Amino acid sequence: MIYAFWHYFQRTRDYDLLREVYDVITKAANFMTNFRDEKLKLPFESYDLWEERLGVHTYTVASVYAGLLAASNLAKMLGEYESASKWEETAWRFERQLGTTYSIRRGACFIGLSGLMMAR
Repeated sequence: MIYAFWHYFQRTRDYDLLREVYDVITKAANFMTNFRDEKLKLPFESYDLWEERLGVHTYTVASVYAGLLAASNLAKMLGEYESASKWEETAWRFERQLGTTYSIRRGACFIGLSGLMMAR
């Protein structure tokens, strides 16, 4: 939802709607920031898209990463730099840890998330 709203906002610059939904964005981004396994340094285990396997999935980590960067970008648009910084740093931590956990050397498919989306 946050990622989609970021793309909507980039096209429309609808600050009125952004201010209206920012509380929901904040709650979602804070949830994603706090819903993490401190030992793995990734989001807690969840079920895959088909609800068949419990685990830490690259799809989930990538979705959380994109959502947090989008939330960070939206926060910057409202001058909420403290929240923006917190969400962006969490996203980058997830990316670094995902690259460590699922490296090519270990035979996994993960290549990288960098450059997915940044504010302009």
